[in-house]
This record gives sequence, C-alpha cells and structure tokens, in this order.
Amino acid sequence: MLGIICGRWIKSPRLLSERLAGMFAAGSIAMMLGLMWHWSFPINKSLWTSSYVLFTAGMAAVALATCMWIIDEHRVAGWTKPFVIYGMNPIVAFVGSGVTARLIYSIFKVESDGKPIPLETWIYQTFYASWLEPRNASLLFAITFVLVWLAILWVLYRRRIFVKL
Repeated sequence: MLGIICGRWIKSPRLLSERLAGMFAAGSIAMMLGLMWHWSFPINKSLWTSSYVLFTAGMAAVALATCMWIIDEHRVAGWTKPFVIYGMNPIVAFVGSGVTARLIYSIFKVESDGKPIPLETWIYQTFYASWLEPRNASLLFAITFVLVWLAILWVLYRRRIFVKL
C-alpha cells in the first residue's frame, strides 16, 4: 500500500524537485518512526512487524528518491542497464532463480567423498570455500548467482523476449 502511495506521488504533476523532497522527507520520517517504534515493538523481518514495515518502506522511499535524483535530475543513467535488463523480465528472474535455487539446493546431488551432497554445496566448496573465508565465499557465490541470471536475462533482452502476465 505504501508503494502505491509512493507511485502516485511520483506520477503527480508536481515539479521533480518537489516530488524528490517529499519522498526524501516521507522516507526519512518513516525510518525514524520505525526505529522509534522498534523500542516498543522490535523490527522483525520474519514477522513483518509494523516497525519493520515502516523502517523498510522509509528506506525504499529514500533509495528510490536517490535513484530518481541521480537519473532524472542529474541525467547519470549509464550504470542502470543491468537494472533495466532485470526489470524487463522480472517474472523470469524471480521464478527462474527460485526454481534454480531449489534444484541446486535440494534436488540435484553429486558424489563427494562417496556420499551424495547438494550441487550447491559442491559448487560452493569447490569454487569458493576452497580459497575464501566463509563470509567472502558466500558473498561471491551470491554475486555469481545474480550475474548468471543477468546473463540469461541479457540473452532474452537482446532477442526481445519479454514475459508478461
């Protein structure tokens, strides 16, 4: 609901500077209220507490306003191409990455030391954990997963294949 309100604010006929100021102000206030509400009702993502919703909606508004300020106000848009590619096929990215994750985490198994282990574990141990500390190995694995999907989506983008529902 907060996203719809923000979207309507963005589409309003006001000047860009007014829309940006409003989003920065509303986002900052929402983050502050979420943090204050956290004192009584802790921020908890798993439970989607009201303090979590307020805080993250505020962060999203500030992040969106920042992107609009950089792209629309200052005309710096060269770095946005990967986001455009993801945004043209979001359903493919969401469903495809979810299915892929499920397959490599639980369905596909490989032999390692005489016992079957998930493909994800084998990839992680072989290509990442063998030379990186766990935190960095995990981060690089996640970045690789995102980049693999960017490559898949880039092929679809180049061929002008867009899945819409």
